[in-house]
Amino acid sequence: ATTTAATTAPTLAVTLPDQLGRDLRVTSHRWAIIASAAEASLAQNAVVAAAARYPSIALVQASITTTPMLPAGITCAAVVVGTTVAARQPGIQPLPSTAPDALYTALSWAIERTPPPLAASPPPTEVTPGHH
Repeated sequence: ATTTAATTAPTLAVTLPDQLGRDLRVTSHRWAIIASAAEASLAQNAVVAAAARYPSIALVQASITTTPMLPAGITCAAVVVGTTVAARQPGIQPLPSTAPDALYTALSWAIERTPPPLAASPPPTEVTPGHH
């Protein structure tokens, strides 16, 4: 999902999962949020609001200067672009990358922390009149 200026943490924490739950077969837990530097605060607030749903967050930005304030048990990674790797911050796993691969790096990390896709729903059984 792409955020807009009107997107709020409750939208990411409650509204979006509810809508996806109606439209798709999704789990109710172990989701991951990937956010750019500009959206880091929104993503962190959504994780705080729904820690059971979002136990993983990846921040795609050039450097991390402060440790995000996240609930216990949340795994946080920072995709660090360029040759200057930020000093290790407690609670943040650095993910070195190049600018063209930053999103791929974040997605790969997030995929490792989320459950596999749900199996397809079985097709509806057809009932033939007169047969039980």
